[in-house]
Amino acid sequence: MKRRSFLALSFLSAVTALSGCDDSNRPPQGLINHYGEKVSGPTIKSEGYTLLFFGFTSCPLICPSGLSDINRVMSKLSPEIAAQITPVFLSVDPVHDTSETLAAFIQRFDRRIIGITGDRASIDAVVKYYNADYSLNPDGTVLSHSSFTVLLDPKGAVLKTFAFGFLPDETAQAITAIIHQQSSLRRPGLG
Repeated sequence: MKRRSFLALSFLSAVTALSGCDDSNRPPQGLINHYGEKVSGPTIKSEGYTLLFFGFTSCPLICPSGLSDINRVMSKLSPEIAAQITPVFLSVDPVHDTSETLAAFIQRFDRRIIGITGDRASIDAVVKYYNADYSLNPDGTVLSHSSFTVLLDPKGAVLKTFAFGFLPDETAQAITAIIHQQSSLRRPGLG
């Protein structure tokens, strides 16, 4: 649990670093994970990769389907590759999605998923950075949201975007190939 929390913290800290923010224009740091732990701090690079999905817990179709697909992908990966990946579900509905709500929601899918919520400004900073989107009803509830899943490298940079409805077998193969390629690029003496 502590390693997964560290990775979620690392992912969001990497977003801050990649966005080029200094202390004077750093995005708001009001994010928490589904354990209720604050997700903020200095820039820390992740130990592994992140599968990022945007949504909200009361989403009737896209989120349950997308998280089920992530669950299937994670189960199709080798244990060595799966151990390098942290799936992250970033809620775009801070009004309704508390850490407790997220914890109850994500337990239906994969125990490795880290749920993150927070204040609107903090969520918007991450949404904007990854070119995701969502829209609100006049009453402030979420109407729609981006439905893609993003594979991020340990520094938070996008490696690949998977469209909604991706095939778990093909996606697991693609992720494996990308991670193997990235690993070979990081080996000393190459390049």
